Amino acid sequence: MVVIAVVVALGICGYIVVDQLQRSDGNTQSANQPGGDSGSIGEDESGDTGSEEEAGEKSGDSEEGQDAEAKDVKAFMAPSSNIVCTIDADRARCTIREFDFDPGDAPNECDVDPFGSVVVVEKDGAGFSCVNRGLPTEANVLDYGESISAHGFTCRSGEDGMTCESSEGHKFRVARAAAEFD
Repeated sequence: MVVIAVVVALGICGYIVVDQLQRSDGNTQSANQPGGDSGSIGEDESGDTGSEEEAGEKSGDSEEGQDAEAKDVKAFMAPSSNIVCTIDADRARCTIREFDFDPGDAPNECDVDPFGSVVVVEKDGAGFSCVNRGLPTEANVLDYGESISAHGFTCRSGEDGMTCESSEGHKFRVARAAAEFD
């Protein structure tokens, strides 16, 4: 049990470190471009995540510092388990495992397959993401009708999908049938 707990903690820490490293580039592109073209928003589009060991070496952070950062990430999923989300200091991000909507064509060099499976809201907008971060290893179920708030973001689970909104009013709603952005 101890070994499993350590592996899970290291996985979460690695996820946080890689996320922090990728955020530093800050490449953004609006999801709701004129003409209905879908792009990606807010996350580094390079997709260069490296291994967890490499991420720890690049950051120079101690394991204690990584553990503190991991506590600042909220991980949760819809009761159906089809939508898994995280909220961190910079964004609310959801991955939908199975969907029926057409997200349009993926931007060049998009690292998410299938494109449209990852949606993100940041303080300055919402849209599809082209950064493949993987899913959290542990996530609590957010029952229909419940919400969770952290870092200026609020996500609500409903039978009509998962809705996440920034304190600035940008938001997305994702469900098997559709992804919508405001």
